[in-house]
Amino acid sequence: LTTDIIVGFPGETEEDFQESINMMKKIGFGHVHTFKYSERDGTRAVRYTDQVPEKLKNERSEIVRLLSEEIKIEYRSSFIGKSQTVIIEKSYKEFSSGYGEHYLPIKILNQSLPKNSSVKVNITGLEEGEDPWLIGIINDI
Repeated sequence: LTTDIIVGFPGETEEDFQESINMMKKIGFGHVHTFKYSERDGTRAVRYTDQVPEKLKNERSEIVRLLSEEIKIEYRSSFIGKSQTVIIEKSYKEFSSGYGEHYLPIKILNQSLPKNSSVKVNITGLEEGEDPWLIGIINDI
């Protein structure tokens, strides 16, 4: 489950923002896309007097981004030790990659598999990095 979150819409209070943060934690989204509200000429919101300062929008956006990364890692890590069927999208000499049943990015190390093939893998770990991929090995069962 993924979502988009707009921070800094006119009238957004600290309580409103905290409610969004609490909901993110409660739901545990697989991915959260966040962006700051920006004024658009011709919209009603541009006339609202309770605009949120840009500095505060930046701070809130960073909080959401960091929490999103934390939740994403927690969610993906919950698949370690489980099996997934992966559709291979790319294949290299060192690994193949694709997406699993829950639209999770998965790398199969030391395997060069045919593009568009389907393979069952056991999830053994999570790659380090900004957008970590799950690591899988082919399931022999």
